[in-house]
Amino acid sequence: MRIGELGRLSGLSRDTLRFYEKQGLLGKVPRGENGYRDYPPELKTKVDWITELKTLGLTISEIKELTNPGEKTESSCLSLRETLDQRLTILENSIRELERMRKTVRKQLNLCSENGPDRDCDLAFCSEPDDRILTVCAN
Repeated sequence: MRIGELGRLSGLSRDTLRFYEKQGLLGKVPRGENGYRDYPPELKTKVDWITELKTLGLTISEIKELTNPGEKTESSCLSLRETLDQRLTILENSIRELERMRKTVRKQLNLCSENGPDRDCDLAFCSEPDDRILTVCAN
């Protein structure tokens, strides 16, 4: 199949498919006598898997390691589990940091609400020693 058809089937642009090929994610794509790439139909499954791994936040190099040609082995399954476990740790850390940021923003909004809409706010901040959350200093 040609690149346009693979693009339509996978929902990816030709540029994205060429990029994946250049990065080595698709393996060697054979060319016809006319020089055009001839993507085998089973490559659509691999492209879908690459897309899914990208939505999980994996990098191109991580995806490349996981999509190298070869038979599915226990070792490749172990690599996938290890990579996903690392990704989950990163996501959980990010969620904790975002929750901390949300708490800080809510506290700032509450302080602004308590000061009233007619009160002038300045850019002075101070740190509360108990929880290290910045609060607007009222002068």
